[in-house]
Amino acid sequence: MARLNARDLSALLQVVEHLYDGLLDARALGERVVASLRTLVSGEAVTYSDLDLARARADEVSDPAIFMTPAVLAIFSRYMHENPLVAHLAKTGDGRARKASDLITRTELHRTGLYNEYVRPFSGTEYQMAVAIRANRSRVVGISTARSLRDYSERDRRMLDLLRPHLLRIAGLTSLVEQLADGVTSLSGIEAGHAHGLVALDRAGRARLMTDGARRLLEDHFGRVRARDRLPGSIRRWVLANARGLRDAEVPRAIEPLVARREQRTLTIWHRRTPDGHVLLLEERTEERLPPHMARWGLTPREVEVLAWVAQGKTSADTALIIGIRPRTVDKHLERVFMKLGVENRTAAAALFARRQVAIE
Repeated sequence: MARLNARDLSALLQVVEHLYDGLLDARALGERVVASLRTLVSGEAVTYSDLDLARARADEVSDPAIFMTPAVLAIFSRYMHENPLVAHLAKTGDGRARKASDLITRTELHRTGLYNEYVRPFSGTEYQMAVAIRANRSRVVGISTARSLRDYSERDRRMLDLLRPHLLRIAGLTSLVEQLADGVTSLSGIEAGHAHGLVALDRAGRARLMTDGARRLLEDHFGRVRARDRLPGSIRRWVLANARGLRDAEVPRAIEPLVARREQRTLTIWHRRTPDGHVLLLEERTEERLPPHMARWGLTPREVEVLAWVAQGKTSADTALIIGIRPRTVDKHLERVFMKLGVENRTAAAALFARRQVAIE
């Protein structure tokens, strides 16, 4: 194993500190990694890559950027499966630092379309080394450095291997921030004045973050949450069943919210899928006692709730999402409301509701 000197370790610590300085989105993270890697390992081109192998698409941040113009990127995408590092990562999932020369001879490389159509015309950087943040048969995310005059050393490999655990953690934090941002955006559409909570999950349904409000709501309705990374079993099974259904569906479909009721409280859980996992949005509403004029109409609490939202101009789909039922169920409630109020449509029902509200106030 290569030994690193004090200067190497100092440079590595400075890069790690810089990478942890503020959470970023995925592309900003790529730009920071590319800029930092040059201080650790010399190279003529440094690239942060997100490769969709199934669709032969590449999203890359490169320094210098001239190496990845749209035209050049299109050529690379066409031949990226011939890159020995990409092929190794996709096959093994082993993201530790590898040199291209570990996997292919220069003679073999020179016979590939990748070399003749991409490397030789645009850069001539036939020595390459890479580490991966994520690697499987369909997607590879990682950083690479390439140069033309000499191969990479074992010292260079050691530097990237020591950097990689931090890249994995920072990428995970970046993904979590993006999940939470998606969740906060969705929460802004939920009515204020009710109890809320948010849970960010990984792909396996384990909680990566759970707000205190979410924990309280889950424990109130489903029992004690025993570990910080565990959901109640019924919730986790619901999330994973949704994920399987979305993956297997030929046509994209909406995810119906999960509704749990206890006494006069209703907990609605919305499931939002993200690129790296799931977000659960929780809202608890407390049913209020019906005003006297509502009771005289013979409306149920649910019918009053539906009518109140319709009176505010909400569609059946909007109302269904807000209170956690199906649009067809909203329409059924409205049919009974029309019959009880003696009106023919939602406009008349909303007008009557508004007049009675004004009279009571």
